[in-house]
Amino acid sequence: MLTDGRGRRITYLRVSVTDRCNFRCWYCMPASGIRQLDMAEILSFEEISGIVGILAEQGINTIRLTGGEPLVRRGIVRLVEMLSAVAGSCDLAMTTNGSLLAPLASGLRVAGLRRLNISLDSPDPDQFRRITRGGSLADVWQGYEAAVRAGFTDIKFNAVITADDRLENQVRAWWREIVSRRLVVRFIEQMPIGYSLPAGSPGTAGRLLDTLAAVSGVSPRLTGERLGCGPAEYYDLAGIRIGLIRALSHGFCQSCNRIRLTADGRLLTCLADGRGVDLKAIVRAGGNIGQIKDRLIEAVKQAVAAKPAGHEMSGGPAAGGYMTQIGG
Repeated sequence: MLTDGRGRRITYLRVSVTDRCNFRCWYCMPASGIRQLDMAEILSFEEISGIVGILAEQGINTIRLTGGEPLVRRGIVRLVEMLSAVAGSCDLAMTTNGSLLAPLASGLRVAGLRRLNISLDSPDPDQFRRITRGGSLADVWQGYEAAVRAGFTDIKFNAVITADDRLENQVRAWWREIVSRRLVVRFIEQMPIGYSLPAGSPGTAGRLLDTLAAVSGVSPRLTGERLGCGPAEYYDLAGIRIGLIRALSHGFCQSCNRIRLTADGRLLTCLADGRGVDLKAIVRAGGNIGQIKDRLIEAVKQAVAAKPAGHEMSGGPAAGGYMTQIGG
């Protein structure tokens, strides 16, 4: 079992399969984009599945595929099949923007993907285009509907809470969709990954709860339940469930159970710590499988043992680059 220096058991692995994305969300990357990794710099499917298989033996029981946008990685269904083969007992999930999901949903389900989160910051078309810098909202809804037809039943939506005066419009648009479609939405506090937040903006959860109460006419009631393996707290609004992930105003680092594998093969033990351990170098250094496995396990254990107590994010930019480079 993987346990860090503070006694936290590590059971959750987020795997970024690419740094590329077909959106340009303003909080995730600059409008000009980023320097994209060459394919030679990115872990192959065989390397990813090899590392994941070893980590599953060490106690990882939840694996979530991320990006960038994971569905832009060619052959992603085959990767899901490979991960299902080496870590079939793990809960295999994916976070996607949903825009490329429609033709792939059925194949992903058959390959062994169990759960989906769809990142959608606003269901208002104009606000969506502004946030994504030109994304198609219709494609996202088509992807969601295809996923439902494919048999995915545990679909959650993630919406980053904007730290500006448009929050009320964002919440009103979401409330209409939540009521009409009976969706589960988790609102996520904006985090300073790759840039600084405006002065006074960190920790917008309180303002969100006030806005939800005003929009719905119901006072949100904390339920104390947990859905899945994430840190979301859930509130009940007259039978409607709303999730809230508030890393800044109500940190949950003391119970953090996750590590991250970046697309270029670095193991990160904290979202805000960009240093990491280069597992790709170990995999590509050569040697028999036993030697590679032993070196990987030792490197992972050393990194986990040094996992920081907390992210130490406030308003300034965290280390490690933009979110699309780290893996959301």
